[in-house]
Amino acid sequence: MWKSRYGNTVRNQNGQGLTEYLILVLLIAVVSIGAAKSLGTTIKTKIKEAQNQINSQVILKDSQDSDNDSSGFDMGRIFKGSH
Repeated sequence: MWKSRYGNTVRNQNGQGLTEYLILVLLIAVVSIGAAKSLGTTIKTKIKEAQNQINSQVILKDSQDSDNDSSGFDMGRIFKGSH
């Protein structure tokens, strides 16, 4: 009787250890997913801000170039092939 009782205790402890390990892994997974979503949103926002800034600088540069070209000669038309 003592032997079966001891064997059941060991088996229950193994099951408890496995359950604790599973809970720990699930907790780490949930925290990792939350962190990845938050970081992804932050990165997406930063990339969008950089894209908008680059686009505004390109538009500003194109605007300045067309203001400085008072000869009426459009280089863009030549390179695009339209006359």
